[in-house]
Amino acid sequence: MKICFIQPFDTHRQYYAVIPSMGLASLAAVCENAGHDVRIIDALAQRLTPDQIAQHVQREHPDVAGITFFTPDHAAVQATVQALAQLDPRPVIVLGGPHPTFEPEQTLQSNPGADVLFMAEAENSFPVFLEELEKTAYAGHAAMRTPGAAFRNKDQVLTAPPPPPVDVNALPMPAWHLIKPETYPTAPNGIFSRHPRVAPVIATRGCRFNCAYCAVGRMLGHTVRTRDPESIVAEIQALRERGIGEIHFMDDSFTSDRDFVMRLCGALLNSNLRMPWACPNGVRLDSLDADVLRAMQRAGCYSFAVGIESGSQHILDSMNKGLDIETITEKVRLVRNTTNIKMTGFFIIGYPGETADDIERTIRLALALPLHRANFFNFTPFPGSRIYEKLKMRGALDGIDYSSLYIHKIAYAPEGITKKQLETLQKKAHLRFYMRPRIMAGLLSEIKSPAQVRTVIARAGSILFPHGQRQ
Repeated sequence: MKICFIQPFDTHRQYYAVIPSMGLASLAAVCENAGHDVRIIDALAQRLTPDQIAQHVQREHPDVAGITFFTPDHAAVQATVQALAQLDPRPVIVLGGPHPTFEPEQTLQSNPGADVLFMAEAENSFPVFLEELEKTAYAGHAAMRTPGAAFRNKDQVLTAPPPPPVDVNALPMPAWHLIKPETYPTAPNGIFSRHPRVAPVIATRGCRFNCAYCAVGRMLGHTVRTRDPESIVAEIQALRERGIGEIHFMDDSFTSDRDFVMRLCGALLNSNLRMPWACPNGVRLDSLDADVLRAMQRAGCYSFAVGIESGSQHILDSMNKGLDIETITEKVRLVRNTTNIKMTGFFIIGYPGETADDIERTIRLALALPLHRANFFNFTPFPGSRIYEKLKMRGALDGIDYSSLYIHKIAYAPEGITKKQLETLQKKAHLRFYMRPRIMAGLLSEIKSPAQVRTVIARAGSILFPHGQRQ
């Protein structure tokens, strides 16, 4: 069968990171191995409107068009599905990704043109669906026989049992030849890079923690599955041959398995690839020790983010973060004293139950720690997280616009604080952190290209003057 996968693009939203879809690259490789003809349309990278996406799909004439998306892509996906549903011949339209996983009924109800959606990982389920679709030629019948699929049956949405977790070591190498990461603009997650050509790599799946604001454990499981380090090195080598000069590991739990990290670092050293790499998605502070940090630096790691979230212990406890301020301070100082790895602190502002005094504690902690950069994100109640379910049950999210659930927008404010106050506090946090000579000098030293200058200016502008974005 001919398959066309789509990464959507919201024309109303400003994007800081423009990176290839690792999920689509992996799924495309599985489908190619099963004998299917696959294309990938990255509407974000090409800045394609829904109508332009439909024109591309029309030229390809696929049997199936699949769209992966996160919650803030909701409006863009609705428009894209509407455009695809009007094509003649019309492909079977399937949806997948985090939002469909956690809101299957809402997703199908708000996208009447979509036929089927897939929940969680699709590498095991989607090829089954294609095989069944070839037999029956009816998407609903095929979905009935597919683990992890959801579909309409008259006025009901039926959901099949979930498939078993994917064996990450049985997967083929991602189909990078379909995405061509070397053609992407220099706009990686984390803004800064040492090389203009950056590619993302996933080394592990899952997260053993259960932070209340995060849905990764529900999406990918609470058992961390690690790839064979040699397969990771082989993928990096293949990316290098495509012109990639830097790797960003986008794992949610990169350092949670100490033995894996040490083996991967050893394999990278033995490979003599000598490529710089970073972990912009963040590493768990309490998983770090001096030997792991030294091994990471020797293997090429020069930067990572650390999830600190709050300077208020009772808010950390409410988040179920499993960290205390003392451990945070100790580990951040350990990184600074042991290596030259640059650290970005991740903080959340506006968490339920938080007060202005709690936010002030967060700002003071950020200023006291030897961090190189900091991001003060607005709390976002993402579907699938425990705090989302709690707020939804209380009626605190009634009428919320899914497209507003984006960490650089304010979709929710805790009781006693207005959205305007949160906006002011976020500006204050960034200005107090970055308007220091040491931090400014460090930022200037990291800028390597005009593209990075433009990205930094856009990021700063969105924080200081946020009203240009759709509210």
